[in-house]
Amino acid sequence: RDFLDRVSYPLYFLDFETFSSAIPEFDNSRSYQQIPFQFSLYYKESKDSEAVPYAFLADPAGDPRKAFVESLIAQTQDPGQIVVYNAGFERSRINELARDFPEYAVKLDDINSRIIDLMEPFRQKAYYKPAMRSSYSMKYVLPAVNPEYSYDNLNVKQGSQASSEFLRLRSIVDKQEMEQIRKNLIAYCNQDTFGMIVILDELENILK
Repeated sequence: RDFLDRVSYPLYFLDFETFSSAIPEFDNSRSYQQIPFQFSLYYKESKDSEAVPYAFLADPAGDPRKAFVESLIAQTQDPGQIVVYNAGFERSRINELARDFPEYAVKLDDINSRIIDLMEPFRQKAYYKPAMRSSYSMKYVLPAVNPEYSYDNLNVKQGSQASSEFLRLRSIVDKQEMEQIRKNLIAYCNQDTFGMIVILDELENILK
């Protein structure tokens, strides 16, 4: 209840995917820096309104960060809190983007200031089910809250696999295979993001 008291609509639901490499590939990047290449976003004006989706997946050729930043800013420019799961990850990536692309720093800082972490009540054990297996990872929490949202049915099942698949796009020439990989990546990132809506609905419903 304390967590929900700090949540107010309209809301954005946001999830990032990143890759890293030992040797920096781009200007203004470092070894093993997490480079964002994809995000999934939903917008809900009110609790009962329809969730409006948006998906960004960068071109695998070249530095994806500038297009990522511009799209993220454009899609979150209206007022509203931004719900993420494990805010430390998204906030760190946004801080790095603001550092590496200072022309966007003000708008990126505004995005960071609106973030609220849906992981919080699970990390604090304010909500728990045995199916979570003593974990507060989204991969355990979401299927525990609603078994219909299992990751087992996805072709991409975790973040490290998403990174590998995105990098694999660079060497693929078959257009059908490329399109299938892009669909798989979008489906995976969407699962994490829409899953946050499912989880928040559960928290709101048990306190009715």
